[in-house]
Amino acid sequence: MTTQAPPDRNSNPASVAVELALPLALLTIYLLCVVLNAWVCDDAYITYRTVDNFVGGFGLRWNVAERVQAFTHPLWMFLMAAFYAVTREEYWTSLGLSVALSAATLWIALRRVALTPLMMAAGAGVLILSKSFIEFSTSGLENPLTHLLLAAFFAAFYNGAFAGRRVALLSLLAGLGALNRMDSILLFGPPLAWALLLFCRGTGGRWSVWSSVTALLGRGIWIVAAGFLPLALWMAFSLYYYGFPFPNTAYAKLSIGFPRDQLWAGGASYFQALVSWDFVAVLAMGLALVFTPAIAGRRGWPVAAGILLYFLYILNIGGDFMAGRFFAAPVLVAGLMLMRWSPGTARQAGWAVLVAIIACGAGSRKSPLFVQAQVGVDLRDFVDLNGIADERAYYQEATSLLLHQRNSPIPNHWLRKEGLKLREEQTTTVIARMIGFYGHAAGPHPQLIDVMALSDPLLSRLPAERDRTWRPGHFERNLPPGYFESVRTGKNHIHDRNLAMYYDRLAVVTRDPLDEPGRLAEIWKFNTGQYDHLLRAYPPPLKPELSEVDKLTTASARRDKDTTGFLKLDLRGLELDVGGRQFHAGWMMTLDDDDDWRVEFADAAGAAVAAVRIPRATPGTGIGLRPVAVEVPRAALRHGYSILRIVPVIGDLNFRVGRIWPDARKPLPDFRGGSCGNRPAPRGAAGWSWSRTTAGTGGRPSWCPAPSAPGPKPAVHRTSSRSRAGCPACRWRGSRRWGRHFRFPR
Repeated sequence: MTTQAPPDRNSNPASVAVELALPLALLTIYLLCVVLNAWVCDDAYITYRTVDNFVGGFGLRWNVAERVQAFTHPLWMFLMAAFYAVTREEYWTSLGLSVALSAATLWIALRRVALTPLMMAAGAGVLILSKSFIEFSTSGLENPLTHLLLAAFFAAFYNGAFAGRRVALLSLLAGLGALNRMDSILLFGPPLAWALLLFCRGTGGRWSVWSSVTALLGRGIWIVAAGFLPLALWMAFSLYYYGFPFPNTAYAKLSIGFPRDQLWAGGASYFQALVSWDFVAVLAMGLALVFTPAIAGRRGWPVAAGILLYFLYILNIGGDFMAGRFFAAPVLVAGLMLMRWSPGTARQAGWAVLVAIIACGAGSRKSPLFVQAQVGVDLRDFVDLNGIADERAYYQEATSLLLHQRNSPIPNHWLRKEGLKLREEQTTTVIARMIGFYGHAAGPHPQLIDVMALSDPLLSRLPAERDRTWRPGHFERNLPPGYFESVRTGKNHIHDRNLAMYYDRLAVVTRDPLDEPGRLAEIWKFNTGQYDHLLRAYPPPLKPELSEVDKLTTASARRDKDTTGFLKLDLRGLELDVGGRQFHAGWMMTLDDDDDWRVEFADAAGAAVAAVRIPRATPGTGIGLRPVAVEVPRAALRHGYSILRIVPVIGDLNFRVGRIWPDARKPLPDFRGGSCGNRPAPRGAAGWSWSRTTAGTGGRPSWCPAPSAPGPKPAVHRTSSRSRAGCPACRWRGSRRWGRHFRFPR
């Protein structure tokens, strides 16, 4: 397949000067915007503390006492460490690196991707006027390095045929991109797979499936494997050094235990915030996804697929608290796609696209062209109702290059002052919530317990606190009783037995020497899920007494007025002991009407016998608590049940339960025709006595219960012969010579 390449560079000096004039002008404007908006965020200093410890000889650790990968970007961390070892300074080092990488990104896009000057200006206009891309071209995070790798990748992807060397280069760039941030593989993956497919098909001869499979197994898979070798080596090192292949931040943010619909709602809010925060990004990505695949040829389709996959990923994780951060890379890809518009199409629609981009960007008061220094404003004005913040505006007084004053401390933030105070006090252990500026200023020796779990190996694997005011990317954990003393003293004081066993084994992986006997075996057990049952048992569900539940409200209660008469639950639910084996056919439960519920019926050992699902009320009709009639499944009635579990499934994280009581109006079902495997309650169980009778059996022996307590009891029949008529008492037809079965009287 032929591809369009950038026009040949003329050797005439005058022509070269004219040809370079537009790219240099666009690069100058871009760098001016980047420098005026330059800043460093609090999260960047989480990585800088690891860099400081690494260069200082403490290893790749955030807390010196334990090995935890508190950073998500190994490649960026190593790049920062290399320059920090020379400069011994974080702020100016990170800004200098970010500006240099950003300049290289735009230059590659302008010189190696753009086809025409008009679309070069349109694509560069997107990157210059996009608030997301400009602000996260610095920030101290890994974004500038990701942008450079993306620009180099698509410059190689769009130009030339997919020969072996080009596929190898694409694989290497994709592997480095994933090493810099693993979720970026969603943008690299589809184009790389497309290039590999075309390489395996070959350019000459007759194509066949067999030849493609042979090429894939023969050369293709090895070329891709060689490109991803740096990522594989890092994951192997991480598995040995930290005990886990992925960053601790991934476990902290993805293992929160929230309902999926809550995360989707958070992701949708993140998309909604982008519309008001950076409309240029919305316009550019919309144009790229709608028009570019058809205009730029078949190579545009896998690029668009990568952007869509990345959007689904953002939606699935619930978005982020930094407005625009996760959209910076897709905006760059969209700008590169606009630059690939063919000359014919560009002549027809290019001016319209350019004018629309300039109008949307220059006409917005949030445009990076009109950056303003806002001092002394209420920081809450920069956070919307969903907890999504304009992080640069939030930290501009502390780390903005525009507001930096000579001889002032960096970062000029109260958390830095608190961290320096902690260093002077020489406190050994402290609980922290915002760990960036604070942890870096505190130095390497204090042990910080991060309640957000980004740097804590145990808390990151526990469910987050179920609160309806949660922010995307901020999932706070409750400290287990005894955990603070465990960290402070180095001895296990955790109260919960299951969690204490889990922490004992986790400490072998994260705290014991690397060559500790049995450590590799523990790493294997953790990564194969052999200790997951200990986590699932913590925290235990709420277990109120039956008398306590009986005093709760039974009437409909409005969620905006009534504040008493109910129990507030989290996703662990409620477990209620109903007082021995029961055969009640129905229960009345007062439940929150805007949530979905699952009611489980379990035996005395806790094993679930049956379950039913209770959907939420019809939208617009819910008022709060409402009584719900729950019919007990036949499987639970056949065996009896001793425990009720009420577990919320989907809802608003504000789960409430009122009074729960048996429904005496519900009749017991008829079990005629039941299987011979339905066994009755054992002899000697409460409420049962046994007698031998032949009544109604035609003289044949039968065992029937004689109730010693009020209430219906199932009749148990034991027949010693088979006939076409079945059991003489209830006409049950068994498949065995001796069949035992039972039925409830009506």
